[in-house]
Amino acid sequence: MSGLCGWLGEVSAPAEVLENMARGLSAPGGGARQDHAASGGGLCVAPWEDGDSLWAGDGMVAAICGQPRWADDDLAALAARQSDAAALGEAYRRFGPGLFNHLFGSFALAVIEPARGRALIAIDRMGIEALDMARGRDGQLVFGSSVQAVRRHPAVSSTITAQTIYNYMFYFVVPAPSAVYAEHVKLLPGQYMLLEDGALKTDFYWQMDYREDHAPSFQERVERLKSTLRTGVSRALQSAGERPVGAFLSGGLDSSSVSGFFAEQRPGAARTFTIGFDLPRFDESGYAKLVAEHFGTRHAAYFVTPDDVADLLPRLAEAFDEPFGNSSVIPTYYCAYFARENGIEVMLAGDGGDELFAGNARYVEMMRYESYGRIPRLLRKGLIEPVLFGVPGLEKLPVAAKAHSWASSYNQAMPERLFKYSFFVNTPIEQVFEPEHVARIDEDRPIEIAREAYNRPAGGSLLHRMLSLDLQSILADNDLRKVNRMCELAGVRVRYPMLDDDVVRFSGSIPVDVMMAGGRLRDFYKRAMADFLPRAVIDKKKHGFGLPFQQWLKEDRRLKEMVEQTLLSFRERGYLKASFVDQVRTSHLDREVTGADGFAYDLMVLELWLQKHA
Repeated sequence: MSGLCGWLGEVSAPAEVLENMARGLSAPGGGARQDHAASGGGLCVAPWEDGDSLWAGDGMVAAICGQPRWADDDLAALAARQSDAAALGEAYRRFGPGLFNHLFGSFALAVIEPARGRALIAIDRMGIEALDMARGRDGQLVFGSSVQAVRRHPAVSSTITAQTIYNYMFYFVVPAPSAVYAEHVKLLPGQYMLLEDGALKTDFYWQMDYREDHAPSFQERVERLKSTLRTGVSRALQSAGERPVGAFLSGGLDSSSVSGFFAEQRPGAARTFTIGFDLPRFDESGYAKLVAEHFGTRHAAYFVTPDDVADLLPRLAEAFDEPFGNSSVIPTYYCAYFARENGIEVMLAGDGGDELFAGNARYVEMMRYESYGRIPRLLRKGLIEPVLFGVPGLEKLPVAAKAHSWASSYNQAMPERLFKYSFFVNTPIEQVFEPEHVARIDEDRPIEIAREAYNRPAGGSLLHRMLSLDLQSILADNDLRKVNRMCELAGVRVRYPMLDDDVVRFSGSIPVDVMMAGGRLRDFYKRAMADFLPRAVIDKKKHGFGLPFQQWLKEDRRLKEMVEQTLLSFRERGYLKASFVDQVRTSHLDREVTGADGFAYDLMVLELWLQKHA
């Protein structure tokens, strides 16, 4: 990956340290590396985007990566005249940590002042960019866009523990602020760290503001939605410069919206790309083709096969600096790769719409459970639940079964309730980990991470709290890491128009009873876009670039053998009980798809990653 890395503090041979850390960025190219190493600290940028730059002066070194946008006219002019890093240095000199009031877009940044022992690091509001941090043995602050770059600093310890393995298995990714190495910490979206006088302060410079605005009419909201989306696409296209642009098109609401506004601004020149499968249940390329015809884009599709999966899996271990178990990473890569083979250098992605405009099915489910809580407590506890939970076999009757499910779900706290269907979470830890590891694992730690994000909106509604959690766990920790890395591996840059600051700000102003009127997913968005998108897209069920890995695992010999061999290797590491690994390893022998089939992918990815990085 590209990005920045560096440290503040004394080390011997700083130039060699910086050189070694830079190798952990594994930059795909795009510009000569920029670095500054001296007594007291070092900074390096491996350019991939036009905004990636480094600047030194006035006793400080500043570096920034991504697609920053300066709201201050003087800073914007300085960025255009010199570089975004020069503008960052000036903003830091003038405003200190207050510079974030003037900086928008996507970015990871670092400013160090070696003589003063002062440093500031931060990432953008949505977490499009990422930063990992660790403290060195002598107090150094070490940071980098890649966990592997930070690991290469000689003063940093990097230990994989049963806890970090547990955190990965809980989420099938490594959730921020935790990292795969126990000594490391990752920044959260909208967060900064300031080192000053030996003390490290961490705080949010921005949090999602769910300030519902009840004044606008429905039509005014519709016009603002379309206006902000047009602006997001326009800014993405402007940032691409002269590079050829294409768009991911799954046929869902968000990729279709982005493709539509793309075609509107580049009539006759917009190009869209999708993936398909030879399994009708998973193939949605027909919807993408329908959207392409509706907007008149030049469209192409790549059909992913089991061999594509087996060929790519070993490369994923190198592409990701932490284990990453989301199997949709594979179709995402092949779509980006196919676009690059067709001459595209920048891709527009629709990620973020579900987490901004309430498009995940669990929102409806959880809100239905909450409706049970509107029954008077005396009636619930004194009559309904004694019958539901006290009469043997009652939960097997159709109507009583639903009531039993609602009551038991409502009585489970949020956000723990969101994980109740997880194969891993529902398996007792004593059946998963070896006894010596069980004692070292805090089972509550992954849920603590979820609770912190869920409870962040002060006084927020149930929906706003779920959206807040998903902006971190689904979007920043998962989807953005997936798309960023796969586009980079394929050799294309990526832009996220749905995550434009104006779109994000507007989404937080929509009242819950408008956003999900009648308890319907994406209700406002669907009604607002009904005259823009094809009716079939408005009505279709959510799918995206899902991969039929579990089905292929039942049928494809090569994938079966890969899972078998990889999990046998993982079993020897001694983290998990051999019986549990074997249960997952042989799950493909069952005719029916089970939760263990999907977990086989997660463990296989973990083992392949460990073989590369451990």
